[in-house]
Amino acid sequence: MIAMAISLAVGTISGCGNTSTNKSAVTQSNNTINNEYSETGMKTINGNDFNISDGTVFVDQSFGFGLKHPESIYSLIEAGSVAGYVIEPYSIGLAYYINESDVFYICGIWRYEKNAVGMEENFNMWKELYTNTEVLAETDTDIYYWGYNKDISNVNMDETKKAELQSVIDALDDIKNGICIFKPSAVNTSTITEIPAFEAKDFEGNTVTNDIFADYDLTMVNIWATWCGPCVEELPGIGELYKELPEKTNIISICTDANYDIELAKQILSESGCDFIAIIPSEGLEKDFLMSISSIPYTVFVNSKGEIIGNPQIGAPATGDKVKDAYKNIINERLQMIKGEQSE
Repeated sequence: MIAMAISLAVGTISGCGNTSTNKSAVTQSNNTINNEYSETGMKTINGNDFNISDGTVFVDQSFGFGLKHPESIYSLIEAGSVAGYVIEPYSIGLAYYINESDVFYICGIWRYEKNAVGMEENFNMWKELYTNTEVLAETDTDIYYWGYNKDISNVNMDETKKAELQSVIDALDDIKNGICIFKPSAVNTSTITEIPAFEAKDFEGNTVTNDIFADYDLTMVNIWATWCGPCVEELPGIGELYKELPEKTNIISICTDANYDIELAKQILSESGCDFIAIIPSEGLEKDFLMSISSIPYTVFVNSKGEIIGNPQIGAPATGDKVKDAYKNIINERLQMIKGEQSE
């Protein structure tokens, strides 16, 4: 069964790897479908240029599709009211934050992989997010679906937020026309096996290097941002976990936008009860590590050498008061993996 975990992140999922130019595309049911992923030369379903470098797209080559934000809603994305959601590697879409705990799913794309185990069950779960779904395109291996919600009459929010959300719904046709479809291609993430050597500052101005891992069997590295609702929501649980860690384990965090608003980042950690070290990304840390991350919150677990143990945790593993125990279980699993390696 496919892991149906939704992670929310404001901003973009960046394309990577292939830099070839897409030389041809086909049109099906009046929708343009690119034959392959490329960083230049692709078209949206209505035939417009799809440029992944212009900062207004949400795309990953392993998904098989991307989404271009219309200019009319980009200010809401920058303000954090509208966020992208990810269900790896089958869906991306847009959601509106009503408050810290309530989300309205506006629209999304689902790639139905015909031969994937558990696909029907997970696709049906995705369809429950939307009152309207339709087929965009079909290939030999995949069917691409578009889902959306338009009725906000029963949504509990103030008039200002209603007007904001309605403005996004009014742009649904533009959002749909900004979809880019292409044949998905595997992205090799197995090369990211460790946190590369770095030197950065923590929130108190102290220098931090890879040596921070040396005294612990396992360190949990939580990557977050001040504008990311799910990131901030899970921090109190991580703060509680820090007080109950097993022996010789540690937690640190990297705040991706701490360079821009360190005081807000400090306030969030303080109010969340997080007493662990928080790092401000250095240029090297951003280039060599953070640029490989497609969505946040994103958490890795490393040994004393900074080597990543097991798979990353993409998105929060649970909500509310279940966050602490969910991460505690992951930590115990990773400690067992380290013990297994040491006994070999």
